[in-house]
Amino acid sequence: MGWFSGEQTINYTFQPLNKCFFIFNISGEIKIDGDKLKNRDAMGIWDTGEVPIEVLTETEFLIVETVINQK
Repeated sequence: MGWFSGEQTINYTFQPLNKCFFIFNISGEIKIDGDKLKNRDAMGIWDTGEVPIEVLTETEFLIVETVINQK
């Protein structure tokens, strides 16, 4: 979980092999790959190892990494 007080960019990195992550924007406004997420919005991301998250206002969000393609 992260809380950010103002405009900045966070480069979130993770091991992409068989993983994805979900970002849940609790409050405030962020932008990921041109898409704005406002209060209570969410997005799933896969097939990448780094995602820049642009914090546009005072914001609180939660990131959950999970395994995909379990066999």
